[in-house]
Amino acid sequence: GAWKQFPTYSMAAGETLQWSVIKRGDPEPEPDKLTLNKTLWLDFSGDAYTVKDEIRGSLSRNWRLNVTPDVELGQVTIDGEPQYITRLQDETAEGVEMRQGNVNLIADSRVKSINGELSATGWDSHFDKVNASLNLPMGYRLFSISGAHAPDAWLNKWTLLDLFLVLITAIACYRLWGPAWGV
Repeated sequence: GAWKQFPTYSMAAGETLQWSVIKRGDPEPEPDKLTLNKTLWLDFSGDAYTVKDEIRGSLSRNWRLNVTPDVELGQVTIDGEPQYITRLQDETAEGVEMRQGNVNLIADSRVKSINGELSATGWDSHFDKVNASLNLPMGYRLFSISGAHAPDAWLNKWTLLDLFLVLITAIACYRLWGPAWGV
């Protein structure tokens, strides 16, 4: 009587049973839920960054994390254990294989900026939340940034009133002392 709780199939002698796989596992798993904390250090030359990424969260769709082609991975640890950095045959980007759903990854890398542009994440993955911190060398100051909140950027400290006062002062100098002073 114990076997009656399981699915059963009636077959005659000599018949064969064939199985067809309709679906295997979860066909529509939930999206990956990842957060990224990024710390960047700009080189004194101003053309490259040293980056430390901390990725936390859970994976349910992708079991590999790749960086974008402009990033060179240096060291990757998962739960404090060093990992192999690999590259798939048909891809140019480096990455790491993930063997479990929970992610606790720390990666050190180098990024060469092209025309001053820098990817927000540097990874070929979707992140729910990204925090970034930029460390500049002595003597450098952030002029402006787009797409992020940077209250200490030089241009963000100017208000409309400041610009108006500079314009009025320039016009007054031009009218009092001529074009050489008003420019």
